[in-house]
Amino acid sequence: MKKWMLSLLLCIGIAKLSNAQLVRPITPTKTTLSATDTAYATLPVEPTFKSARAYVTKVSGTVGGKVYLIADYGDSNWERLDSLTLNNQTLNYKLFTIPNNNFTYVNYRIQFITNSGTQSVTPSVKYLRRS
Repeated sequence: MKKWMLSLLLCIGIAKLSNAQLVRPITPTKTTLSATDTAYATLPVEPTFKSARAYVTKVSGTVGGKVYLIADYGDSNWERLDSLTLNNQTLNYKLFTIPNNNFTYVNYRIQFITNSGTQSVTPSVKYLRRS
């Protein structure tokens, strides 16, 4: 009986640990970017929010542009906190870490900017929260 109870408690503990980190997708404002284009993905602001990984997948053409982690104090004056320069490759990605005190800013976004006339890319974002 003791072994059974210990096994049950161990299973419950493992199940809790497996939910400690949750990865959630966030849909950007545009699913495809071409030429000179911009899209945004709004990130959640909550104490468990730790980081976001931005992806830019090449569909065709020559990839160029930037991806920014931006934030504001609620006044729509967005500040660039970090960036990724897009290279002409199949997949560009970066893990953007949110500052420890994530209540310093009111809003966070990932901003995708393309600046080449021949490209077609797909932006996407996944964020990590700890429960």
